[in-house]
Amino acid sequence: MQPGKSAYISSAWQTLCASEKLSSRAAYTFLTLLTVSWAIIGRKDLNFDQLNYHYFLPYSLLTGRIDQDLLPANSASFLNPVAYIPFYWMVAHEWHSIAITIVLAAIHSLNLIVVYKMTYEIFGNSIQQHWRTTLALFAAIFALLSPIYLLEVGTSFADITTSIFVLLAMLQGLRSDSNTKWKRSILIAGISLGIAIGLKLSNIIYSLPCLILVAQVQPTIKRAGQAILLLAVGSTIGLIFANGYWGWQMWTHYHNPFYPFFDNYLNPGNFRPEESANLERFLPETIADYFTLPFRMLKLRSWIYMENVAPDTRFALLIVVVIFGISRKLYAKYNLAKNENLTPHKKSLALGVFFALSYIIWLSISGNGRYGMPIMLICGSALVTAMTYFFKTTRVTTAWLTAIVIAQGFHLSNGDLRWTYGGWTTTWYAATMPDRLKRDPFFYLSIGNNSNSFLYPFLAPQSAFTNPIGQSSIELASQTKEKFDALRTKFAGRIRVIAAAQNAHANKAVFNQWIIYTDALISRFNFAIDDTDCEWITTDGGVYVTGSDFDPKADRTRRFLTCALVDRPFQLAAERMRMTKIVKDIVAWCPKLFKPARTVLERIPNGWSAMYLATDSRIIIYGKQILTSQNQAAADILLGTVDDWEHGITPSCEKLPNKPRKAYTF
Repeated sequence: MQPGKSAYISSAWQTLCASEKLSSRAAYTFLTLLTVSWAIIGRKDLNFDQLNYHYFLPYSLLTGRIDQDLLPANSASFLNPVAYIPFYWMVAHEWHSIAITIVLAAIHSLNLIVVYKMTYEIFGNSIQQHWRTTLALFAAIFALLSPIYLLEVGTSFADITTSIFVLLAMLQGLRSDSNTKWKRSILIAGISLGIAIGLKLSNIIYSLPCLILVAQVQPTIKRAGQAILLLAVGSTIGLIFANGYWGWQMWTHYHNPFYPFFDNYLNPGNFRPEESANLERFLPETIADYFTLPFRMLKLRSWIYMENVAPDTRFALLIVVVIFGISRKLYAKYNLAKNENLTPHKKSLALGVFFALSYIIWLSISGNGRYGMPIMLICGSALVTAMTYFFKTTRVTTAWLTAIVIAQGFHLSNGDLRWTYGGWTTTWYAATMPDRLKRDPFFYLSIGNNSNSFLYPFLAPQSAFTNPIGQSSIELASQTKEKFDALRTKFAGRIRVIAAAQNAHANKAVFNQWIIYTDALISRFNFAIDDTDCEWITTDGGVYVTGSDFDPKADRTRRFLTCALVDRPFQLAAERMRMTKIVKDIVAWCPKLFKPARTVLERIPNGWSAMYLATDSRIIIYGKQILTSQNQAAADILLGTVDDWEHGITPSCEKLPNKPRKAYTF
């Protein structure tokens, strides 16, 4: 670029940034357009959780179905539905799918706007206006380039919506250092944090970091104490606002406003482990994992901090910049006092403490990138702040930040930045439902890892639903059995099974296999399938068959089969008890692989199966062999035979990998 053109661009940028209001509006518009554009490119989202519970839960809440169904979305049936109401409302009112995506993406772009404003606040008036705006824009672009942000933009996930409130709490906390209206800022921060936690309980990760941030920026210890109290009051208000009604429903039914979470503390006598499990799929195995995760995130592979291939250079670069900067200060006689770009120490340090503490808590509790959304978004702010703090000139900083944007964008292009998606349709699901099912009420047993509860609102509203074999298997006992038996009696002669049956429509052999497999699963409920009374349900998009993944003309229709059930006594109760004892012995023998430590054994053709949600593990008894596998692992592990275990001949648990998926995967 010629010097004259460079100077002209620089002058034009300074002129634009001279007005804070004008430059901010331009930045907000730019960031919103980028977000919406990516959401459109990514196409209509049909992620697993959306089909499992995102659409059904608001429907259940707004139509008062909490007493009508029994675990309709399996363990997810108890999650607060409020955050999903906007998505449900637009879908239920048959908005065009692209319009729904645009609205959701526009809402999600508020994350970038708050990151922009937060970074702008951190630098304050210590640097020139145009440079302050430039750095804030870089931070927002880094947030945009977070893989988890790109994955969730325009989708039904609540993480990307509730993160707005976490970031807003941070912004208001940073603003509370001034002597004017500081109480209002802290109260708003508390309300925002409470709303985030109320809408999605995983945001409790950020409560302690936010408290420390607010206290850290206060000018005196006395005011820090007042700030903590105000934050607590505001958080309580926000929590009641976001979770008050749903919490009351949970209290009324289960004596716990956060059911099933914390039930072993709040109501231990009623705790049911089948309805709550701390997922361990992304938890670190060693202390070293805390420090190596930023560098493992560079890899082009899945199941590092989320299920997809989602490479991220920013965390590793942040560590490198911090280490380099500190080394330069200590060993190269770097004089920070002469740095015209020195950031305000208090606020930049508060950001760093919030980031580091949130990272540690998040990785200790979950490690799932979705629950770390605010951390992923403020990583850009931390990177920009660190580079500005440690580098001497604006030219060097700009060059490095531009290079990082290019590197991150290029690396991201090798990732898998959408979950399951479909093409644009006039209605979101484009469901085709037989008239009989829309008109006549039935009691439906949904079978499968995904409850597919998104189908329920398209069926007769007087119907009842349960997903007793899903991500968790439900043993009918106590109140669960009473309600199941009551529904069975109420809908006698009108009970159906429903499950995914993707290829059974065009292949008689596949159809028969579906009947045999599903019949085996529901047999323990004293039912059998009547294959003379089956109906097909279809919806749009999101299905991929090996060999046609890259074929734009491949059939993307999603198919489900529902068949009538008739009574048939379960003939294998004694055999099930015998196999259950063996499986319980296996769980006790190697607890690291099988959590929670409970067993509900399901009948499958020629064998038995038990799922362990917390570790994504499965025990399969197939004939005489006993195998274990893990979701997405490329190989099963042989644990011996039934005879071996009944005679006490066991392999070594210590020699098995803690995470078979990590050891045996493509």
